[in-house]
Amino acid sequence: MDGLDAFQIKALEEMLAGENIFLSGTGGTGKSAIIRLFLENCRKNIVCVAPTGLAALNLPDAMTIHSFFKFPIDKIMLGVDDVPAEAHLTELLRYTECIVIDEISMVRADIFNALEISLRVNGNATDRPFGGKQIIVVGDFLQLPPVITDEAVYTVLNERFGGVFAFNTQAWGKAHFHNIYLSLVHRQHDPHWIELLEMIRLRRSGINAILDSNPIPVCDAPTNGITLCCRRGDAERINAEEMQKLTTPGIVSSGQITGVFPMHDLPVPISLTLRIGSRVMVVCNGKRQKMPGYFAYEYVNGEIGTIYGFDEKQEIVCMKMENGRHIKVKRSQWSNIRYVLGRDENGEIIISSEEIGWYRQYPLLPAWAMSIHKAQGQTLDCRTHLFLGHGGCFAPGQLYTALSRVRNFSDLSVDRPIKYADIIVDSMVMDFLTRTFPDNFKFSDEG
Repeated sequence: MDGLDAFQIKALEEMLAGENIFLSGTGGTGKSAIIRLFLENCRKNIVCVAPTGLAALNLPDAMTIHSFFKFPIDKIMLGVDDVPAEAHLTELLRYTECIVIDEISMVRADIFNALEISLRVNGNATDRPFGGKQIIVVGDFLQLPPVITDEAVYTVLNERFGGVFAFNTQAWGKAHFHNIYLSLVHRQHDPHWIELLEMIRLRRSGINAILDSNPIPVCDAPTNGITLCCRRGDAERINAEEMQKLTTPGIVSSGQITGVFPMHDLPVPISLTLRIGSRVMVVCNGKRQKMPGYFAYEYVNGEIGTIYGFDEKQEIVCMKMENGRHIKVKRSQWSNIRYVLGRDENGEIIISSEEIGWYRQYPLLPAWAMSIHKAQGQTLDCRTHLFLGHGGCFAPGQLYTALSRVRNFSDLSVDRPIKYADIIVDSMVMDFLTRTFPDNFKFSDEG
């Protein structure tokens, strides 16, 4: 446990002891790192799920909640009759001992409730909450909430559960979570930047005066950085406009699907246009390389660079990264997995992952701009411009999520001064967090 702070050690120890855990904390406090350590050190049969395909990529061998539990897409899950009973799932859950749910803030109330029902019904333990499984939920409710575009769905969830969040359900209370809050930030190191982020995150008293002083430079988007947009359409527009400016040689790479791989979970487009001069983000880790005394990846997920050449025969894209180093990016292969039962060397039944499909494509995305939703979970080590536009932020936690991606305050700029109206905090979330972590939360609304 070298290198872990006291709260990280406490979280890992209680997870390994079999407790139900709600692990939360500000952005960059190492929540994902603790989960990976737990997965490496726990000998239980564990299933990892997340609300979206993008979030599932952050954990090894994870599936979306809908895929694992066979929930239909775009359906409100209100009770036992809506939860599929499926033979393969029943067999798996018989031996599943622990469920890890990442990005819990984005899990809708009805989906979390249905998950609890499925664990009881399909796990043949109808009298025990969550079927008697250890439950670990991870995330920050002050970051992005569940995505709900239909007002009718929003209304139904509020009427049935009293809110749209997982903690609004009775299932949450049944878990009797040990609540652990990580507060030591590892992503940023400037104490003034960390303090400003926390003031925005909690909409603390005094933030209006700080905003009035315009601490973040207002300017046009830098040519050597990335623009974060509140709305996906703005990011798509900026990327298209910048691509059209290039008259340099390029390629159109077609991705290849083998077996079963849902189109809505593709990590990069199946038709990917790349040109010399394109700014792109790498969305996977490269090969591990042995360095003096440690291992390092040749490139890591979230790094940004500029394309300067291609070798189509070798399927290589040549890039110059922000720190000046040159790398060669090959096509990557993502696996679509399902969990299956098997036996270990001692004949004990274990749960393992089985590949049922593959997707092969260059692990690159246009990086002149990206949506804040797509940036969640990333760390940006480059010039970062926040495009608020006239509409500004529209979702709780959106501004904080965007700003907390940026490691260094000196790398940040905005298209217009941040307004108090851009800081949206859900009062229901704050009430929940104040009750759950009373030592960490004091809410002040200057409204």
